[in-house]
Amino acid sequence: MMMILILLGLLGLFAHWAKRHWRGQSECSFTDYLLTHKRHTAASVLTLIGSVVGLFAVGDVELTQQTAALAFMAGYNIDSAVNKGPEDSA
Repeated sequence: MMMILILLGLLGLFAHWAKRHWRGQSECSFTDYLLTHKRHTAASVLTLIGSVVGLFAVGDVELTQQTAALAFMAGYNIDSAVNKGPEDSA
């Protein structure tokens, strides 16, 4: 179940890029977005994994609508705070 929550978090990361792309804030592809600033991407993904592992360290976790939403929003918000696209390099 931990892997499911991590995948939902990665879907949140993708949703953050998609929002930026559709608003015209990012003209790059998803792979360019991830690979331009590899350290920021690694920090974003590792922080997401750490937050999911921390959730499991607290106690017994069940896959509910709330935990799925928590994982998705963690991925979205962490990427929003940490990651940068190619146009943010200036």
